Amino acid sequence: MGSFNATCIVSNLPIQARDPVRYLALTESKYHPPNKWSCYVHGRWQLRTVPLRAKYNDYGSVEDILPGLVEQVFFKSFDGDVVEKGVGDNQCHDVPVRKGMSQHKWLEALWEGRVFVGSQRPELKIDPEKLHEVLKRQDDARPKGIPTFARLEALLKKNDLPVTTKYGERGFVLDEVSPGFLRIRFGRSTGEMKPLEKLIPILVKAGYSAMLTCGTGHYPNEGEVLVAPRPMKEGEHHFTDGLSPQDDRNRPLGVSLAMIREDVWQALLNTKLDHWRYKNVSIDKFRTLANKLFCEDIVFTEKLERMEPMERLRAELDHQLAEDNFEAKDRNFLRDFLRPGSGVTGFSLKQAYELAKGIHKSTKEMEPFLNDLAETLYVEWVYGELHGQWHPTTNSGQDGNWRLHRDFLRKLDGIAQTQLEESERG
Repeated sequence: MGSFNATCIVSNLPIQARDPVRYLALTESKYHPPNKWSCYVHGRWQLRTVPLRAKYNDYGSVEDILPGLVEQVFFKSFDGDVVEKGVGDNQCHDVPVRKGMSQHKWLEALWEGRVFVGSQRPELKIDPEKLHEVLKRQDDARPKGIPTFARLEALLKKNDLPVTTKYGERGFVLDEVSPGFLRIRFGRSTGEMKPLEKLIPILVKAGYSAMLTCGTGHYPNEGEVLVAPRPMKEGEHHFTDGLSPQDDRNRPLGVSLAMIREDVWQALLNTKLDHWRYKNVSIDKFRTLANKLFCEDIVFTEKLERMEPMERLRAELDHQLAEDNFEAKDRNFLRDFLRPGSGVTGFSLKQAYELAKGIHKSTKEMEPFLNDLAETLYVEWVYGELHGQWHPTTNSGQDGNWRLHRDFLRKLDGIAQTQLEESERG
């Protein structure tokens, strides 16, 4: 596939190969789907975490990501709420999605539109050193007899059967049809029945229901093994409760990539705002408040650790009441911008900040994160005041067509000037 330009979601200007960008992960809102009216910047899509600083790779994604805590939080956040997927029908593009993937695989999955997350806010208190153990315990908590990726992979490997996620490689490919129901195919083409046939007795012996059948996806002539929970025995409770497809209110939410040109990002940062509640604000003010916020939280956390449980509970309540008091002197109003707003679901900037506090190793490591968090909150505010709404990036052709963009922007400038003059005349 040939190279192509991307499009900046704020300016609509082209993003060309090696252009510096901010790479955003956006989660769709379950409250305001794309066909529903919304007036908020995060009404249809919400910022999941602080954007990456990177360069456009000319193929729809990014490279040369700036290392640091922002990068760690961006990718680690998915380990809390991503909906895991096996290899889909198109084994080249329907890439697998699993917790703990490499950065390269996460970027590929985002580009292919394969990333979905739960609609509830995930638990953030995850020790990064024990993440694998936490995920294993979550899988072990599922009732026995219900197939999962981890259980079937372990079963196949125990029987010396190859499991693969690589395109065209010989081996067994796992994918989830619906919660608790998986399918197993073999290699790129499932015309070979013998590898699949020998799975049936292994799966049945392990306590699952299994059937060799024709394909369930876009290739119905190809064979696959469907794996389902075993039937109940007399006196057992229905252990498949909650495995049926979720209703629309709790449906998985898609995550999409978006990009903003770095020069456009800087233009937003250099836009000063005045607000009836927040006076004399600028990006420098936001940076100062972000560092102050972190210091306040560290002091408060250390104070809580020295308290008894009931005393700690009262202190936390008093702290929350102080945060909600808009008339309080020296109140850090940046907390208002970290609060979830209308349409905000799942993991968001508040959770990103909490995750960063949980995994940072030093104040020096935290400083760049706080700077970029302040920038992100400020840019979101400015973009909202400009009547913008977060939305995924689209692709453009290989030609930037700068003359056309210049002429169009000059026309917009004329329209804005006319509107200003009419407004000032009253």
